[in-house]
Amino acid sequence: MPSEIREFLEVVKPEVANMDKTELSNEVEGWRTVFALLPNECLEWMARLHEIIRFTKRNYQGGAGVLLGFRMAPTEFTIGLQEVGMDSLSGSRIVENKTLTIPEAAVMFYECIDDVQPFNLEQREAEIAAQSV
Repeated sequence: MPSEIREFLEVVKPEVANMDKTELSNEVEGWRTVFALLPNECLEWMARLHEIIRFTKRNYQGGAGVLLGFRMAPTEFTIGLQEVGMDSLSGSRIVENKTLTIPEAAVMFYECIDDVQPFNLEQREAEIAAQSV
């Protein structure tokens, strides 16, 4: 699903007037998927774009104006991962499937992994042996 969403957002789309029924149906399905990922408070602010709002600043001065835009910032990241560990009772190695929730301020950097290959120990040892000769 992540690659489908990335592809949906990056593909140059034809004009709506030039789309056939299938293309238009796929477009609507894609946007519904994207909007389903947004939190409700973001959808509420999006619904209020270009409406008159009343606000109070930190110095308690009030005002009214038209909402022209807003910025969304992540407050936390939810990450699924597999981690190798030790079972302290049996002494054997185990693989744990975990879901981490990390606050945005705790993340210094992140990497996006595009490709994963299975690890072949024999091939790696052969490569190391070839380098050391």
